Amino acid sequence: GSNSLFVYSNSITDTEGTEVLSVDESGNTQMDGTLTVDGGSTLTGGAGLGIAAQSGYGLYIDSSDFATHLIYADGNTARLTTGGVWTDGASWSWYKDVSAEPEGYLEKFRNMPVHEWQFKDEEIDGLNRYTSDQFTHVSPFLDDFNAIFGIGVTDGIDAKDWIGVTMVGLKELDQEFLALSATVQQLLNSTNTSEVVVVDNPDLDVQTLVVQQAATFYGTILVQGEAGFISKVVFNEDIEIKGKIYASNDQAGTIVIPANTTSTEVVFNTPYQVAPKVIANLVDDEDEETFVNWKIIRKTEAGFTVLLQTAVDSDLTFDWIALPVKLASEPPVIDSFVTSLSTVGPDIPVELWAQVTDTDSESTELTYTWELEPNIGTIDGDSGLVYWTVPVSEQPAFDTEVNITVTVSDGVSNISESSIVTVIVGETALIVLGCTDDTALNFDSEATEEDGTCTYLIVGCTDPVALNYNSEATEDDGSCTFQTIIVLGCTDSTAINFSAEATEDDGSCEYEIIESFVLGCIDPTANNYNSEATQDDGSCVYPEAVVLGCTDNTAINFDAEATEDNGSCQYSIAGCMDTTADNFDATATEDDGSCVFPEPIVLGCTDVTAINFSTEATEDDGSCQYSIAGCMDPTADNFDATATEDDGSCTFPEPLVLGCMDPTADNFDTTATEDDGSCDYGIALGNILELINKGRLS
Repeated sequence: GSNSLFVYSNSITDTEGTEVLSVDESGNTQMDGTLTVDGGSTLTGGAGLGIAAQSGYGLYIDSSDFATHLIYADGNTARLTTGGVWTDGASWSWYKDVSAEPEGYLEKFRNMPVHEWQFKDEEIDGLNRYTSDQFTHVSPFLDDFNAIFGIGVTDGIDAKDWIGVTMVGLKELDQEFLALSATVQQLLNSTNTSEVVVVDNPDLDVQTLVVQQAATFYGTILVQGEAGFISKVVFNEDIEIKGKIYASNDQAGTIVIPANTTSTEVVFNTPYQVAPKVIANLVDDEDEETFVNWKIIRKTEAGFTVLLQTAVDSDLTFDWIALPVKLASEPPVIDSFVTSLSTVGPDIPVELWAQVTDTDSESTELTYTWELEPNIGTIDGDSGLVYWTVPVSEQPAFDTEVNITVTVSDGVSNISESSIVTVIVGETALIVLGCTDDTALNFDSEATEEDGTCTYLIVGCTDPVALNYNSEATEDDGSCTFQTIIVLGCTDSTAINFSAEATEDDGSCEYEIIESFVLGCIDPTANNYNSEATQDDGSCVYPEAVVLGCTDNTAINFDAEATEDNGSCQYSIAGCMDTTADNFDATATEDDGSCVFPEPIVLGCTDVTAINFSTEATEDDGSCQYSIAGCMDPTADNFDATATEDDGSCTFPEPLVLGCMDPTADNFDTTATEDDGSCDYGIALGNILELINKGRLS
């Protein structure tokens, strides 16, 4: 029932008196038969097992499955087997109508309209959402999403639906990419080197034609669709064009010489092999009274300059055409002809390598012809690098010298060079070709014979467009120098007419008034930089910073956070590390207790005649002081500032006594030391005359 059951007696019996549940003296419970606890009830037995069942998630022991399971959770297949193995239930088992993984979402993505939008600045259902969200958003609309995918709710797009359709689309895109990659890899791994010959067969229906090697076409070729050529095309006969020729910016264009200037330079996007022929015409020259003298100067493979004799007060526009003319053909040059072996036995391949340079021909334009005298063995290939093998069936009866000749042609001139290889009868020793120079970068310790492929470290400028380009350099040393070319244009990257090729701003920048903004990462150094973003949203992700330090974990200054070794590793060196010791070792990193110290130095006055003589001083520090007798009273006339001992010789000035010091005065004071003008004289005539004579009275 739904009420609790408490067992107070030692047993419970069924209606027939049979004991079905008993409790012994130790509290152990023994049950015979079946005990059923209805939903919502709890079975409690002291510290025993309590089983609580909730609606929809019943936990029960299925008597029909005792043979395999001890516990079986209804609803999601979670179970405990009799062997003690627990299996979690599948999460999808709780959901209704679980179907297989959907398909075709990538095509639905292609048909999904995506809009940039903002909320309207008006009240809808009593709410103006624009006041709280004025930003621009990008997403499909609900109607389109539901109509195309047929999923989700009707009043919005649930986040889990967004994630789900995106994951399915990405998986389908990944499957397409893997299939395409497999096709490309299959083409790259193809070993078919035979020449493809296509005959004039109107009945031949080829949907896709892939030619990996040379192809020869006989008869007339008609291409009804658009044809594109990635590499150079050479026509040995005349070309007849019934349509129009559209030239690139390097072959024709228009330039402007600004008012009050005398020149403008044209820089080709891609340099020519030779300096082209250049012609230019002044456009709209309708002023019959003004004549302009001009010429084309500095014509090179990289560009040219139009120069005026005198600047004019208005802009001048010129149309120009550049046409390169290939010079007379220079013959090819065989720089070296190397054979990997000088002697060879049957069935051992010999590498034949002719290194050729041609100043006016591409490597693909050169043809190689190989000849053998006597003609034994077979040559595999028709390029500058081939392999020659003499099979056992063709080996001569005795050792034979074979003259191998290579002839190189550029279509106009031919050049040949020969080398001799001796075929030794019965020679079958295993020869491993490779670089045998242990100073080379590609030294091969297993090679038994040099094949001329050794490469060495040569530092220099490896940029072909640099002025000091070194074609033999294998490692760039940062020494490249480049020609400075002034290209006028807009140099402001925020302008709509920004020119990445401009080196000097000419004031022509134009800007677009942006009425809305795009959120994203606007830091060009970030991994997810968005060039179209106008406002940073804080989403920038940066590459991991390079942390320089010691990456050798055996070094004493090993840095676990370092990502790149900077050569700063230090290793343990035992020695004396006390800088005051006689045997201090500046290179030591670990003190070994071997320090030896000098006797301690005690600074002080070591002169016994000085008044501050120190018996403990071992080294004089110049602090000795000596007794100097003299007057030490600062008020005395003979005060001696250097005296250290008063000798009683001080003399002092007489005390100042003011009074009349004139003996003729009535009040003359014999003790006065300074006259204070107080003298008093009588009025006797004799005294008056005496005063006049002395100048005291007039």
